[in-house]
Order: sequence, then C-alpha cells, then structure tokens
Amino acid sequence: MTYVAAGDRYDSMQYRRCGRSGLLLPALSLGLWHNFGGDRPFDAAWMEATFERYWEYARHVTDWTNALLLPPPPHVLQILGVAGQNPAVARRFANGFTDPADFQHWFMDPALWEKYLAEV
Repeated sequence: MTYVAAGDRYDSMQYRRCGRSGLLLPALSLGLWHNFGGDRPFDAAWMEATFERYWEYARHVTDWTNALLLPPPPHVLQILGVAGQNPAVARRFANGFTDPADFQHWFMDPALWEKYLAEV
C-alpha cells in the first residue's frame, strides 16, 4: 500500500514568529533552533553532551519498551493484572507514558513492585 499524507496535516500545527522578519516557523523547529542553533560548534564534545542529555530521558523509554516487547517477567504480568483491578496502579501505569522515568521506581524491579503493591 502506498502512503498518502493527509491533505490537512498542517492545519493544526502551531507556528511562532521568528525575529523581526515575521517568518512563521513550526513551534518544533523554532524550539530546536533555540536549543541547538546559534554559534556553538557541533563538535564531539557537543555531540556527547547532547546525547547524554537525550539518553537521561530516553533510557527509561527504552527499558520500559523492552520490558513489554520481550517475554515479560512474572512481576510485569502481575502488574498488568493488578492494574485491571486497581485504579491507582492503572493510573500510575498510564502516567508512565508521560513520565517514563517513574517506571524505574516500581515497574522495572520485582522488589520495588512488591513494595509499591503493599502501599496501594
């Protein structure tokens, strides 16, 4: 099947004015310019620092994704079962999509899961 982009895909995009020119840029590209643009060199030190900042967030997403893609360990199966019955666990699980770093405090480790389960 051939992909065909929706004709209205840019209708809801947010734009911001850039400088005195009044040029409208998508908010994402303007944010990227503020973070990565300018007169700083794109050298090895910059690349390593940028990756370290990125990985501090992305490692949690990667760990959580792998926990659900690989055959899940028994405690993960228990979490999913309990989440179906306990709104607090379900809410925390769902909130992990917004803050994946939270999973390291209860989801990724069987002992931390048992501790959390005893508290809810």
